[in-house]
Amino acid sequence: MKKIIDTETAFNNYKKYIEGKEYLPIVKKKLEEFAKNCKINLADFIDEAVQPEPNLFTLSPQRIKELVEILNNSEYKDILAEAGEYKKLSNNAKKAAITERIAAFKELYDYFQGLYLNFSRKDYGYAYEMIKDMGLRACPYCNLNYVDAVIKEDNKSSDDNDDSNDNEHIKTEDKIVRPHLDHFYPKSKYPFFAISFYNLIPSCYECNSGLKGDDILTINPYIDDFDSMAVFDVIFSGEEDNIKNFRDTNTFDIILNPLDKETDVENYISILRLNERYYYRKDVASELLIKTNEKTKFRFDELRCTLCLQGYTDDEVDLIIYGNYIKNEDIHKRPLAKLTKDIVKRPKAHKS
Repeated sequence: MKKIIDTETAFNNYKKYIEGKEYLPIVKKKLEEFAKNCKINLADFIDEAVQPEPNLFTLSPQRIKELVEILNNSEYKDILAEAGEYKKLSNNAKKAAITERIAAFKELYDYFQGLYLNFSRKDYGYAYEMIKDMGLRACPYCNLNYVDAVIKEDNKSSDDNDDSNDNEHIKTEDKIVRPHLDHFYPKSKYPFFAISFYNLIPSCYECNSGLKGDDILTINPYIDDFDSMAVFDVIFSGEEDNIKNFRDTNTFDIILNPLDKETDVENYISILRLNERYYYRKDVASELLIKTNEKTKFRFDELRCTLCLQGYTDDEVDLIIYGNYIKNEDIHKRPLAKLTKDIVKRPKAHKS
């Protein structure tokens, strides 16, 4: 829900990985064969895709967006339409219905899918390292789930039986689990962006596989800041100032409201079913409403003073009291941080 901005380390390390693979000559050949077999003109796209820098793998998120729009307004869209209809067919019917263009598209897809499978492998792939370098803790789409790459690092001696100080130590990694990598522009439609850095978004299973699928969202976490586009609102059905109501989650609802009606925020909220999913986090909202109510707030102010006298910073005290971050720039660090921030800083809630 927060724009992903701290990518410099991850991007630079990714570039070194990609440069070591020397993919560009083969990519150029595959794209040229695809264009020839489909009888479409992709010369400008191919030239940009295989230039030294930036290229297909390192294009900026804005440039990827522009290229997708160009492709969607070219003959490529006809191939996508044909491939979409082909995909709907039963397995028995597909063999008879395959065309030269469908065969060319399948061949292109298979090549880039192979690149992605290698990229995402535990043993010699790079997905774990990329996600770790990005430093995201919470899903940038929903802020509901963690998206950590869990890697256990060990320093082992090259000879475990040798206790000498001269013994060389080898750093080993045990890649345990990682989140999904969502293709913002789905590789089923734009396979050539299958391992492009700025088309890969660490995300939770619910957002990636459960809901988004092949949809293209109206808000891109590499370009847009959803946090500044919508806010959680608390709507009471009873008395707002009655603290007893805060304990009963049936007395209020939490709704994500777009701040700018001209944007496509509602479409984003709808595809990811955010209001429905946050309904099941009303217990968290209840606790925050109690902590921020005027009748209890003074007790937490006393706790704040006590902790500050012990050397705790205001940010550390906020974490202790609210159980989460409440600064705009920190909501990517923990799930439910946006909900926490919006409730803690909300204006007086209103009755429905």
